[in-house]
This record gives sequence, C-alpha cells and structure tokens, in this order.
Amino acid sequence: PEGKWHVWTIESQRGKATELTESPAREDVQPSWSPDGQWIVFVSNRADDPDTHFDEVDLYVISANGGEMRPLHTPIGLMHSPRFSPDGQWVAYIGRVGGRESYWYNMSLWVVPFSGDGEQNLSGPHDIYAAPATLNDMGGPMASPPTWTKDSQSLYFQNSRHGKVMLY
Repeated sequence: PEGKWHVWTIESQRGKATELTESPAREDVQPSWSPDGQWIVFVSNRADDPDTHFDEVDLYVISANGGEMRPLHTPIGLMHSPRFSPDGQWVAYIGRVGGRESYWYNMSLWVVPFSGDGEQNLSGPHDIYAAPATLNDMGGPMASPPTWTKDSQSLYFQNSRHGKVMLY
C-alpha cells in the first residue's frame, strides 16, 4: 500500500481536516492529546529504513496547530501508548529498550518529562511485564495505555503474570 498513517486534526464544527505530520515513508501512530489541548504526542519510526528497523521507534510531540515536531529522546526500542500526565509535565508509555535482540526483555512502564530529557523506567527494577500478554489460541488481550491519577503522582498499568493480566 502507498498510504501511511499520519496525525490529523478535524475541526468538529466545520469538519475541516488538517494533516499535522507527513512523510511518504513513515508511520505516525497512537496520538494522544495534552491536557491543555495544545500538544499531541505520538509514536513514529524515523529510522533510515523503517521497514527493516521496525523496532527503532521514538516519541514525538507536535503542536495541535501543526509545525515542527520534536522527539522526546527516549531509548531506542519498541514503545506504545504514550499518555500525558494531567499536569502536562510528563509522558508515560509502555516500552522495551533495544532492538530485535531484546525480545526477551520485559515491557516496562516508562516516564519522560515533556521537556524531553531524563526518561525513567519505573517498573525496570521489578520482574514484571507491564503489558497484557497471555498464550492462547484466540490472541492476546487489548493493551490499555498507562493511566495517570488526577494529581500526576501515580500510574495504573497492566501486568501479566502466571497467565493472568492484573492492574498495578
């Protein structure tokens, strides 16, 4: 297919659509709004050859009005489900450091400041898999993004252990 996924906004009153990201070779997926409605965070692979380096994704933010996007400088690896904290200071996401050789690593709960420097692996010190994962014939459960408490001090996330998916 020639088409790629990009981030768009649509004015609810007029139905006018505006494409915020554009690249013939890149996918921009899983957008999430900042609490003040000014920014959108999303996942994108900006590797030279994203088809062969499919696990080299990063988080990017762009103004809801368009313009230049900027990376949040997270470790290279698989990541998904970015979510702003209610105070707009942090972005939480689920991810795994490393490329294809790291598939045996746990998926972890990460946070990175909106300023873009100083990511932290919150679940890394614990032997937990911070995403739903079960082995069965029907496929796995849907992944839920990390969910912030109203005071931006704590996060809820899914954990897979011994065939169960639990909320932590």
